[in-house]
Amino acid sequence: MDEGLITKRIRIGGMTCINCETKIERRLRKTTGVEKANASYSKGIAAVTFNPDIVSLERITAIIEKLDYQVLSGAYSKKPNASRIIGVLVVIMAIYVLLEHFGLLNLLAPSQLANEAMGYRMLFVIGLVTSVHIPK
Repeated sequence: MDEGLITKRIRIGGMTCINCETKIERRLRKTTGVEKANASYSKGIAAVTFNPDIVSLERITAIIEKLDYQVLSGAYSKKPNASRIIGVLVVIMAIYVLLEHFGLLNLLAPSQLANEAMGYRMLFVIGLVTSVHIPK
């Protein structure tokens, strides 16, 4: 690594696809003083290697924000948000209990589509579990 260069991981909000990360990378790489820029929309970060004597972190942040993305404060963490996961599970369980209480589970899976030996509760639980997607 060259002398004087530093690498910062910047949390970015608003990236939704590969085109978003490409847009940020191209613009940052054109900036004088930036040696490397690698963005990841799936992780919501950009790793930027730059010379602080030529370009400041504030200038890099301003460039990203000018592209209509948000630079988020706080440390980057790869860990999933446990409170969010618990919240999703609580909502799923509440929906299940309400549907079961009012007898709506039997209406959700018509008999033509379900095996009669399989309970509607099991079908509902399988459907909910397979529909929950936790981002990497």
